[in-house]
Amino acid sequence: MAAEFESQLTDSSYKDLSFAERLGLLVTAEWNRRQTSRVNWFICNAKFSTPSATVEKIEYYEDRQLDKSQMLRFSTCQYVNDG
Repeated sequence: MAAEFESQLTDSSYKDLSFAERLGLLVTAEWNRRQTSRVNWFICNAKFSTPSATVEKIEYYEDRQLDKSQMLRFSTCQYVNDG
């Protein structure tokens, strides 16, 4: 949060915001940082063969017979909520 606060101090666009708004931005930034760190920790400990792989980088060659729309639906994890 200290780094984000320093950023707010040097950026003049934050001067028009109230204390509560600026504090809210600090809390949101800290929450996002923690979530990112948590995900990165899980990825590191999962020992994936390619930890930098993403859905956006999937190569849909014809011989792989991958359905792009189905893969995008899977990426939303909606199937978990659907049961």
